[in-house]
Amino acid sequence: MSWRIQARHSVAIIAAFALTCLSQPAQAHRLDAALSTVEISAVTGKLVVSHRMYAHDLEHALRLGSVGLLWFDSKEGGAQLGAYAADRFALFDGDGQRISLTFRGAETEGDLVWVYFDGEKPSNISEFVVGSQLLNDFSENQTNLVTIRIGQVTRSATFRVGSGPAKLVFSSTP
Repeated sequence: MSWRIQARHSVAIIAAFALTCLSQPAQAHRLDAALSTVEISAVTGKLVVSHRMYAHDLEHALRLGSVGLLWFDSKEGGAQLGAYAADRFALFDGDGQRISLTFRGAETEGDLVWVYFDGEKPSNISEFVVGSQLLNDFSENQTNLVTIRIGQVTRSATFRVGSGPAKLVFSSTP
């Protein structure tokens, strides 16, 4: 084998290896997962909801194409994220009343997007019913973890495509 053929062969192997390595970070987030937390703010006394999702998944779910992270920090991006999350996340109090949540903003952190809501603390916090269908329209393997913390008590529910709402009961409430 001539040195030119060997060189081309070596370059092809190195290029294939480099492409494989470079593509790994893009695939590293492929967890098909979102995290939502609900808690009562010690400062305001309001119910605070935050959703953490991958920007790449949101680009697909919202059919945006590759808009880039700056779009999610924009006023237009935030408004669309707020509407999307409000449509796919529901929270009810212990009396079965839907808790009205107000979109407060969105921000990016690395390849993650955080979406924030708040609402009035319900009078009955002995239990909550929650439903999360975030990003289920993007991936059939999507798993959403919702964690609600009331005082020192934390309860969690996991949602997948087709999951119905879950009841989280707090045996001791402040």
